[in-house]
Amino acid sequence: MNKEFWNRLQRDYPRTVPVFLKWVGEYKRANDWDELFDNPHRWRGAAKKNTIYFTDLPDAMQVGIFIEYAGTTSSHFPRSEGRHHIREWIEEVESWFAEVEVEMMNKKVKS
Repeated sequence: MNKEFWNRLQRDYPRTVPVFLKWVGEYKRANDWDELFDNPHRWRGAAKKNTIYFTDLPDAMQVGIFIEYAGTTSSHFPRSEGRHHIREWIEEVESWFAEVEVEMMNKKVKS
C-alpha cells in the first residue's frame, strides 16, 4: 500500500479517497503522530524526523487505520471472515472504496 497504490485509488475513487485522506490527517494530529514515530529511520527509510507519512507505515498498520475509519464513518464495515493474509485485506480496502464511491455517485444523481 505504497504512495502509488493510494494515488491510483484517489484517481479511481475521487469522491471517497480524499475524504479518507483528510480523516487520516485529523487522525495523525489526534494521535500525536510525530511523537509516536519519532525515529524516522524505522519506517521504509523516511528521510528526516517528523516526515512519517501514512504510506510509510507497514501495510497492516495502514489497513488497521483504514478499518478504524470505515467503522466510524460507514455502515459498510470491511468484512473479516476468511481474511487471513494482508493481501486479502488490501483487496477489501479497494472494494470498500468502490462500493462507497458508487453510493456517493447514486446520491448525487438523486439530488
